[in-house]
Amino acid sequence: MENKVDFNSAVNVIQKIDLIHAELTRLTNLRNDNILTNEYFEYILQIHNLCFEIEHYQGFLDSAVLLVDFYISINDHYALLEVIEKIYDYISLIPEVEKFAWMINELSIKFYMDGMYEKAFTNCLLLYNFAKEYEIERYIVLSYVNRGDIFRLIGSHFEAQEFFLKAIKKYEKAGPDSTSSYLIALENMCESIVENYDNEHKDPLPYFNRIEILIRDFKSFDYTYYVGIRAKYYYKLGDYENATIWFEKCLRLYKDVDSEYDFYKYEKAIEFAKMHYEEKNYCDAKKALEKYDIENLEKDYIRIQMEYLKLSAHLAEKQSDLISAVKYFNEYINLQDDESSKNKSCHSRIERIIKEDEYRQSVKLLRKENLSDHLTKLFNRKKLLQDLKDMLESKDEGVNYVIVMVDLDNFKLINDINGHVAGDKCLQAVGRCLKDICQKYPGSAYRYGGDEFITIHKHNNNMKIQKLGESIRNCIKKLGFYSEKDNIKTFVTSSVGVYGFTANSDLRARDVIKSVDELMYKVKNNRKDAVSVENTISQ
Repeated sequence: MENKVDFNSAVNVIQKIDLIHAELTRLTNLRNDNILTNEYFEYILQIHNLCFEIEHYQGFLDSAVLLVDFYISINDHYALLEVIEKIYDYISLIPEVEKFAWMINELSIKFYMDGMYEKAFTNCLLLYNFAKEYEIERYIVLSYVNRGDIFRLIGSHFEAQEFFLKAIKKYEKAGPDSTSSYLIALENMCESIVENYDNEHKDPLPYFNRIEILIRDFKSFDYTYYVGIRAKYYYKLGDYENATIWFEKCLRLYKDVDSEYDFYKYEKAIEFAKMHYEEKNYCDAKKALEKYDIENLEKDYIRIQMEYLKLSAHLAEKQSDLISAVKYFNEYINLQDDESSKNKSCHSRIERIIKEDEYRQSVKLLRKENLSDHLTKLFNRKKLLQDLKDMLESKDEGVNYVIVMVDLDNFKLINDINGHVAGDKCLQAVGRCLKDICQKYPGSAYRYGGDEFITIHKHNNNMKIQKLGESIRNCIKKLGFYSEKDNIKTFVTSSVGVYGFTANSDLRARDVIKSVDELMYKVKNNRKDAVSVENTISQ
């Protein structure tokens, strides 16, 4: 990795923003050239947090795009969702809302490709409402496409095709900016029709013809997926000669594309092998499975695994290898039980979502998801800001509160030495600890971000605020999390700031947070594992 920029060397905020802009341009170019490796992650996160701190919202958004790519690559749904929620809190201040729509869309796709269909569907509703509010036609089309694809994946083709039709009709109004989304809608409509061909002999040719027109007019588009659907269609018709031509063409095309398309490559290879099997060409069927290394496909591809196991069992049976046949059948049955129960449950839940008004339902679900931290189950920063604002603007001026800010000492070593799983367990334990404190001293606990937490309590005459801070510090210390290097144990402790204040309309939420933040850092920069208190409540 090239040398990082020292942003602290900037003499003022404007110069700092110029440095950030130059670095984000460089990092984005690396991303576009596919050479932005994971070692850049901490650096991008540093830039992202710096942009938030200095209220440079364009940089805040651009760095978030790079973080989203990283979290997708490591399959971290919750971190991905956290970035999107944080952006959503400040969406009115962000100039390029289309980038945010892209993030929501990426998360929707990630959820449904990983089988998390309910979360995906809820996210699609959020995308639809957001795109509609900001008049981003392309993402309205994509929200229909994604919802249709969720139904297609769980076998509900009637509902799937309804959504694909909505996408196709919307494109006719949206215009050329939505052409790539229109292609996806056409391809998925064809896929659904072909998959359901045995139950309903619907003709996909009108949609094939539309795709052929796009092939003629937009030569830069990738039509590999369409070629695979066409192969499958001829196979369903029993036209094995044409099916073979299209399957071979499709698999040649997939050989030259990125590994992210492995799912489709495996799917078409299995369909090709299945066709050979039905023609009783068992040797060719087995060769097709072996040629594309399907036995080693990723474990996330449950549906493809099931198809592979079922076909392999039949082939082993036909070739009198009964031991292998029994092995494959048992593995298939185990996966089938899990997947069928999941799809059935998922379908009924999604139907309930659809029956309610889309906008109200998505907003309700968004609020619920948006006010809590997924890892610790505490309230999140957005909820904190809302609650503080309500306290300060309440008609009951003069109410006394205590706010506590907690920053974990030595937590980074837990992540670096013990790993992120251990780090997550530590954060979850701290969350439980703070919930217990809020039972003893009635209040609310929030994850402010990273390894920083906040609690807010209503003050009463019997409350000793120093004792409250010490209770939190001792509770975290007793958890006993530590990292070990060179036989030296370094324990996780906490730097705690405690600030007592009286609510009034002249105070702002950021003033209160700044006051308690300064108290916490007084400890952090001095000796750590201690409490700093300031009480402005009039006795």
